Amino acid sequence: MKESMGRRSRIRRALAGTLLAALASAGCASSAEAPGPGQTRGFVPDLSSATVLVMPVQRARGVPGGLDDELAFQLRERGSRVRWVMPDEARRAVERAPGLDATVDRLPVEVFLVAEVDRVGDPLYGALRRAADLVGAEVVLLPVEVRYRPAASGPDGAVAGAVEVVAALIAARTGRVIWFGVIEGAPAERGNLPAAASALEALARTVVPVTDIR
Repeated sequence: MKESMGRRSRIRRALAGTLLAALASAGCASSAEAPGPGQTRGFVPDLSSATVLVMPVQRARGVPGGLDDELAFQLRERGSRVRWVMPDEARRAVERAPGLDATVDRLPVEVFLVAEVDRVGDPLYGALRRAADLVGAEVVLLPVEVRYRPAASGPDGAVAGAVEVVAALIAARTGRVIWFGVIEGAPAERGNLPAAASALEALARTVVPVTDIR
């Protein structure tokens, strides 16, 4: 019995150590849970005249394809004064510099889904910094995950399903998380393309609150 309890204790300590290592590798992360749907942290700065690297959507669950193109469209519609470097341009930039070992896809972003992150660390920081340096960006818009949240029943009645976008604005030079949020689109069923578009439009409205005058 004592041996069994000791073994379980060692397993728990090992799991705790693994979680702490994961948080440390992400930089400055607290043990608090990441914000839920509709919640945000930090602030969105005025991005007018700034160069913003828009990374590809890193994770997608229960949503249709074409997310990068839709996000690029929504951002260009609202932010004509921002110098956007969209995902396709970012990919071409890293392909032209193979010696830097840079990448913009499949980055280690999982910590954003389990904890509050104040500053990203390596290897994510290194990837963002190299990509930003290649295109001269001061800020990185990182779409961590686009996911479908199924309908559910709660104490206040039924809650319709919707597409959520988990995203962060990060200072390219320091890795500091300027803003982080979970942005929700219009209620819809799974696999609905307009629902995904509405969530990405909501993200664009958040990042560029006032439409630029062309």
